[in-house]
Amino acid sequence: MKPTIGKTYMFLSMTKDVWDAIRETYSDAENASQIFAIKTRLWQMKQGDQEVTEYYTELLGLRQDLDLNCEEE
Repeated sequence: MKPTIGKTYMFLSMTKDVWDAIRETYSDAENASQIFAIKTRLWQMKQGDQEVTEYYTELLGLRQDLDLNCEEE
């Protein structure tokens, strides 16, 4: 861990507390990037040559992915 980052967690006495704090801090960033990627795909979707049912199924799948990633909020 870089010293500049480690300074943030120096006050925690137990290793488990340090790892829990790190996981809490950085796991949200990963989730945010996944949510951004899904929203971008939703925004850019076009039916094009797809059948309506294919397009709807793809759209619904992305919506469900978004719901799964946002259920903690």
